[in-house]
Amino acid sequence: MNAVYSFWSKPFLANGKKVHGEVSAKLFALCWILSVHFAKRYFDKVKLVTDTEGYNALVELDLPFDNVSLELDEIPESVLPEMWAYGKLIAYEIQKEPFVHIDYDAFLFKPPTEDMLKADIIVQHKEYFQMSNHKYYSTIRQIVKQWGFENNYYYNQSPYAYNLGMFGGNDLEFIKRYVAEAKQLALFPTKEMLNDLPNLERRLFPISFEQHILAAMCYEEKKEVFETGLNEDRMNQLGYFHLMGGKNNKTYLNLLERKALKECNSDYLKWIHKTMMKNPENYLSLNSYEI
Repeated sequence: MNAVYSFWSKPFLANGKKVHGEVSAKLFALCWILSVHFAKRYFDKVKLVTDTEGYNALVELDLPFDNVSLELDEIPESVLPEMWAYGKLIAYEIQKEPFVHIDYDAFLFKPPTEDMLKADIIVQHKEYFQMSNHKYYSTIRQIVKQWGFENNYYYNQSPYAYNLGMFGGNDLEFIKRYVAEAKQLALFPTKEMLNDLPNLERRLFPISFEQHILAAMCYEEKKEVFETGLNEDRMNQLGYFHLMGGKNNKTYLNLLERKALKECNSDYLKWIHKTMMKNPENYLSLNSYEI
């Protein structure tokens, strides 16, 4: 099984070269170096799907990818940067071998289990619509229905979506069908439609086409799905961790940095040195350089 990463630069550039809001350059580098380092240990190949600008943004990290595809250069200009998950769909769609796509802020610190390697579909965990922090899924679905979007999967009775910090599997035919359905919703709204959404729903609309439609299709077709889970015992068992909303949690960040210094010391310190030497007047000790 291959590990796949993707980076579509259009949302990155449209947001002032920021990923996930205010993520610093150091945290961005820390996550990429650490995540790819471990994937390189455990998977047959580690691939990157990006575009030219995305490649230029990552090249200084000197990450050990076996293959780099610039397929995301082919995304039409008409695809809005607000559709930030669209690049991931393309990365899923073009895979010709079993794969797992790993978000840059997700980490697999142990070898994948046999169950994971054999799974038709791999996801992170369920996000139930009735939970207060996931109710936006239902709100978005109601608005999309008012827009007139038609999709039998999207409106079925699935009570949850799947978080896709990690996604992939062996059933490439199903994955391609899912991407086709998801792209329909991703390309449906105009910028004016998106601007009319409440702030939270506008920002999170992409997870509706990426995460909700996948769960709806798996639910409808009764697919067996391998979940990495998000409870502490399950995460410890699999060695899986995803920062998600923890990017400002200094405890997590310090743990990740210590892991990077232990496991990929030279690569990480090389990046720190290269970056800080661009501004030698600000050259501080590693311990005082804030993530």
